[in-house]
Amino acid sequence: MSHRTGLALALAAVGCANYMKVEVEGRVVDEAGNPVARAEVTTTPWLPVDFGRRERAFVRTDEEGRFSATLARSTGPEQALFASVPGGRGGFVVLPGERASGLTIVLRPLTPVRARVDDSKIPLSPITYSPHVMAVANGALIATSRELGSREVTFLLPPGSYEMHARGMARPHQASFEVKAGEDLDLGTLTLEPWPYQELQGRPAPELHIADARGVPKEFKLSDWRGRRVILFFWNHRMESNRHFLRTLIEYHAKGKTRPDPCEILVVHNSDDVLTVRDLDRALGFKELQLPLPVVIDDNEKSFNAYGLERGPVFRSGPTLVLLDREGNVSRWGLQVYEVMRQEW
Repeated sequence: MSHRTGLALALAAVGCANYMKVEVEGRVVDEAGNPVARAEVTTTPWLPVDFGRRERAFVRTDEEGRFSATLARSTGPEQALFASVPGGRGGFVVLPGERASGLTIVLRPLTPVRARVDDSKIPLSPITYSPHVMAVANGALIATSRELGSREVTFLLPPGSYEMHARGMARPHQASFEVKAGEDLDLGTLTLEPWPYQELQGRPAPELHIADARGVPKEFKLSDWRGRRVILFFWNHRMESNRHFLRTLIEYHAKGKTRPDPCEILVVHNSDDVLTVRDLDRALGFKELQLPLPVVIDDNEKSFNAYGLERGPVFRSGPTLVLLDREGNVSRWGLQVYEVMRQEW
């Protein structure tokens, strides 16, 4: 069986999302330039040493250290290709495009890099979660950890320059660092700060800025729904997971019409390729999804900014729910809103 065929079967076995692919060819060598046979080559970012091994798709180099394969591409802006062997040696290259040949991955001793996350400033949520800690190099995700209940992480990384990103139900924290061979590195504590909408809890919700609307007038104000509970869904149509969130809200809204205390839902949409409700209908039409909920199109990201959300080129803040009480104050946010919905389902 060829490397290419074997990898395709492995990808199908683990259910990887390979709607985008990269074609790669190259060799793996040690620091002296000697070929390394039987090295694992994969696009899956490394996990921390305390997380344990998980099943992932990979190919192995031949006796001359060579590999050739078509791999699943990550959704990040840059893609890295990894190689490793037992005994704590590994390396990676950031790919120059969707096709790359003549690649050389040099295996070096991997160094422990430790960090802790302090999210004590973030309002408590009834949903158990863990911060997401990532090591990034040249825009590519190199190592990642998301172990439930953990606030500490230890990555094994080859020498080089990196950024550590810590995310959770809070503003991302970023710190640059340098890994040197044979020197364990402790980055100390990465402190997460709350988003503005989290600090708004118990306070009046910021007003929306509307470029286009359906289901409510363009002059709509949140005070128009005073006396009712309101869920604001800050959303972008591009990500598949966002559409799953939207389907859940549509079903919740439909069932809520028969409740004695229904909750209004307003979709606040923002992306650089949708400027009107008609644009949004066209974008959703490709996914055969209709939007029966009231929707407003954000005016030049002003509503998102008012709540501390970043649309960015690929919507960095993710889909966000905010629940307003009958007085127009922010009472819940994020997964807390889903907990309220679950209890009322």
